[in-house]
Amino acid sequence: MKMSKLAKLVPIQLDKPRNLLLNMNAMIEFENATGMDFLEFSGRMERRATADARKAAWESGKTTTIVDGKEENIPAPNPDDLLLPDLSMKELRAMLWCLLVHEDDKLTLKQVGSLLDLENMTEICGALVKAQQINAPKPEQPKSEAISPQEDNVPLAPAPSV
Repeated sequence: MKMSKLAKLVPIQLDKPRNLLLNMNAMIEFENATGMDFLEFSGRMERRATADARKAAWESGKTTTIVDGKEENIPAPNPDDLLLPDLSMKELRAMLWCLLVHEDDKLTLKQVGSLLDLENMTEICGALVKAQQINAPKPEQPKSEAISPQEDNVPLAPAPSV
């Protein structure tokens, strides 16, 4: 697997325009703040978001989607992933904080908590998932099949329910 040399920023409007940055420092900040393993937590967060999105699609009768101009089946949700616990408010706040602290190293968890409310929770969760997805390592492809950065428009899963 190959990771880009620089993590990609995800813009988000909070108290002011800000950028989420998921890099090694952010992962370590999360682990220090919560005592949780970042990769384990983010895997749970993404699996739950994907399962929720698939469940919603299937419940609405939509079992196919268009990806790169081709119709593809939407897999049924994995029942085990639907049983994953929702994010706690503490986890959500810590995740947002660790992706924002690169802009202001004096930013506190409590200050970040004041940026969260019920109105912006879905948008914030979506941005957190997007930061994970666009910065996740991509499997290496043979040179002839390599995707240029402009063509890498992989659909992103919606935010997990909170």
